[in-house]
Amino acid sequence: MSYRINHFLSKSGVCSRRAADRLVRQGRVRVNQQPALLGMKVAAEDDVRLDGHPVVLVENQYFYRLYYKPRGVVCTQNLAVDGNLLTAIKPMQTSTWPNYFFAVGRLDKDSEGALLLTNNGTLTNCLLNENKTLPKRYLVTVTPQVTDEFLEKMSAGVEILDQVTEPCRVFRLSEQIIQIELTQGLNRQIRRMCQALGYQVQRLIRIEFAGLGINHLPAGNIRPLCANEIAKIESLSKNKP
Repeated sequence: MSYRINHFLSKSGVCSRRAADRLVRQGRVRVNQQPALLGMKVAAEDDVRLDGHPVVLVENQYFYRLYYKPRGVVCTQNLAVDGNLLTAIKPMQTSTWPNYFFAVGRLDKDSEGALLLTNNGTLTNCLLNENKTLPKRYLVTVTPQVTDEFLEKMSAGVEILDQVTEPCRVFRLSEQIIQIELTQGLNRQIRRMCQALGYQVQRLIRIEFAGLGINHLPAGNIRPLCANEIAKIESLSKNKP
């Protein structure tokens, strides 16, 4: 079976079809040692390479894993960065892992929790584009003690980054721990919201991202998604370009 080159790269988990077209235009893709052309057809037996690295198509098989990113790991695949993601997860990788995969739902170095790993380029592109509206749940430990006023202000919206955050759901779990549910995705949003109200974040855990929960997964570990979870996130990319 043959595919257009952009579909082949997307199905292999390299990137979205739109991004694949850009890679072809930039001359970074070669097929059977020749520069790839926009719209050309390729098959699984062809030698397809991106920047000299082989791209292998696994028919009808997407890779989905949920990683509990621990504090200290940086969401980058640049091996030159200390604490990079690839080095952190390397001990857990097996021969069944794809050549390329994406980490969806970035967390800063000091935060921890749910991070989706997948080679589904179309889904990745969709989730990144929709990141500002995806549901996310966090457990946040703060100082000083949580007050009713703090909860009310966090829920109603806080002025950060020259704007007021959208209303969100915030619950007090203990004197210093809150659960917060967001759909908005501003840079370091929770930390900035707390700081604006005179609070400091001591620990921030994302316990759920796009409906995927870490549940009892230990920090630093990876688990495969179940069939229901896969169906749920794949539905997000249906009918998307």
